[in-house]
Amino acid sequence: MSGKPAARVGDPTTCPKTGHGDNAIVSGSPDVLFDGLPAARAGDTTGCGSALSGNLISNVLINGRPVATLGSLGDHGNVIIGGSGTVIIGNTHTPASFTPPAPLGNTAPAALTPIAPALPPQSSFADARAWQEEPGDPAPYGLEEEDEEEELTARQAVTLRIGVFFDGTGNNASNSAIGAQCRAPALGLGEQEAQAMVQRCEAHHLDPDSSYANDVSNIWRLYELYRDEPIPKEVGAPSIFRVYVTGIGTTTGKPDTLFPGQAFGRGATGVLAKVEEGMMLVAQALDTFQEENPNATPARLELDIFGFSRGAAAARHFANQVLRREQGPLGDLRRAGKLGLAAGFDWRNDVAINFIG
Repeated sequence: MSGKPAARVGDPTTCPKTGHGDNAIVSGSPDVLFDGLPAARAGDTTGCGSALSGNLISNVLINGRPVATLGSLGDHGNVIIGGSGTVIIGNTHTPASFTPPAPLGNTAPAALTPIAPALPPQSSFADARAWQEEPGDPAPYGLEEEDEEEELTARQAVTLRIGVFFDGTGNNASNSAIGAQCRAPALGLGEQEAQAMVQRCEAHHLDPDSSYANDVSNIWRLYELYRDEPIPKEVGAPSIFRVYVTGIGTTTGKPDTLFPGQAFGRGATGVLAKVEEGMMLVAQALDTFQEENPNATPARLELDIFGFSRGAAAARHFANQVLRREQGPLGDLRRAGKLGLAAGFDWRNDVAINFIG
């Protein structure tokens, strides 16, 4: 198994937001420790107020949350740059071989007779209406489903507005922050601090022709200016999210992909892959909405889509995927119960692109 060092409370992160710099992870698991330190998970926070939300190990859960490792991201675009020296967590595995047990005895097994499943009795509408609840009585079959629909309708209907920001070829705000930190020894740090910084840096972090050498783009600056208000300020106000998609040919914490990513906009870091990443981040925003607003249901989805360089091509393709409605990725989200739950939901009226540019 290959993997990455597990992240813990106290491990450093570096943040591209102006004035934030390096910050430690400040919250973690109450009962799972790595090297005596609480394990970091999705939603745990850093000293600059960022919540860990990206590049997590989704198939390893601690307290029901994906675990964070070296290279995991926060919602400020910050990246974890330290981790455990003894605990390595991977996201792939090789299943053990399995040999089926031999049948007992030498006789052939008897044929199995299929048994029809017992279905619950169907109550008529009249029976359901005539039923009077007594303490401890279960509701008749059919009435429970009707009650669930009424409960869903009774929830507060909220509009979600999400800004989706696609960065350009070779632009990655987190890598820019890592590169700036790795170049810091040349900017006059003391010997001890410089040595500690160099030990955290790898060769590609110092490549002058990479995303690590680039400054943050205007897409990142717009992302920082976009409001982030998952909990509506008042009744009738929208729930607002923002998601940032790293530029074509880049992966946070890893070497840039010159071919075919930056050269042709294809492959695992190409345009289509970044559009899929954008949809995944929108799905995560919908999950966060439900966690933060348990008594609300998403009634309408509004999108503001921004793109730069090849990120503009990704933005256009993302918009086309949105306009596919039921036949596109948003249809998958609705079938998964994350979107379009409000009564009377209509694709044409309740999913809108407010801005693209």
